Amino acid sequence: MLLNHAAMAVGLWVYRDKQWLNQPDKIFILPSLTAVIGFCINLMPISYLFKLVLVLCAMLLVMRMFNYILPPALATGFLPIVTQAYEISFFDFDFCHQFYPDVGCSAL
Repeated sequence: MLLNHAAMAVGLWVYRDKQWLNQPDKIFILPSLTAVIGFCINLMPISYLFKLVLVLCAMLLVMRMFNYILPPALATGFLPIVTQAYEISFFDFDFCHQFYPDVGCSAL
């Protein structure tokens, strides 16, 4: 998650990416949504490789639907699969840590 936060910090406060700053609500929504997608796919009884491919396709579809590209959202989607997260407590950490950059961006 630290890499995810570093990428968002660079994009929001140093690089000042206009797409990210114009829609700060999606900075919270998109990574959280991809984390839910990754978690749900991880619960499926399918092979590891197929889980990775399926979560990538699902995340790209969601980003296409939102018409918004946020590279750190890819990391949060893969995280539950890579770490073998099967407990719902995964969301406590993810949602809380996705909320803080959103608040900081809204204050800019």
